Amino acid sequence: MATFTRDVAITDGGSDVAFTARTGEKYLLTDYSTFGGQLQAKIAYLTAAGPDIYDVPMTGAVPFTSNCTIDKTVAYYAVFTDVTVYDS
Repeated sequence: MATFTRDVAITDGGSDVAFTARTGEKYLLTDYSTFGGQLQAKIAYLTAAGPDIYDVPMTGAVPFTSNCTIDKTVAYYAVFTDVTVYDS
């Protein structure tokens, strides 16, 4: 779980802002690790089209607190109560 300590614009993978993670909001971390010496984090977010995964910009100080340990995360699936997910 990531609890944001400041407002952070989360982009759609390009230059467009998909949403803003606001101070105090909590999101499910789907990745919290280092890659090539760089810290990276991904969060699950429910969009109008269903759940999606977004990169958290990691410039400057980490913008959230977490109960997860870096490089010690395990894979989980995000399930939201207002969307139906089918496995094929």
